[in-house]
Amino acid sequence: MSDSLMMKYGAVCLLLLWGLQWPAMAAEKEKRQDYKCYLETNQGFKLMRFSWFESKVEQYQLSLPGTKLPRLPQDKPIALYVKTVLECVKKTESFTLEEAKQAELAPENQG
Repeated sequence: MSDSLMMKYGAVCLLLLWGLQWPAMAAEKEKRQDYKCYLETNQGFKLMRFSWFESKVEQYQLSLPGTKLPRLPQDKPIALYVKTVLECVKKTESFTLEEAKQAELAPENQG
């Protein structure tokens, strides 16, 4: 094999390797964002906080129904599951649902 042909193959291989690593490098640099969600659960309506990659927020929200959540101190001693996602917004934004706004003002959701 000639040197020029080997250099071409080497260059193509380097480009392929770089192309495969690019998406992984981009994902590593993506920062997580804090979100708050107003959920209907098997124990009633709850306000929960999550930390998600912004590019996957819609995917995370769609996967929440049926998910087992960690039990909070004020919860009943049974497993807590999500029934429905009513609204999710960034932690710094305001809810549009009036019920979610009221839940956020509740003493147990302060802090």
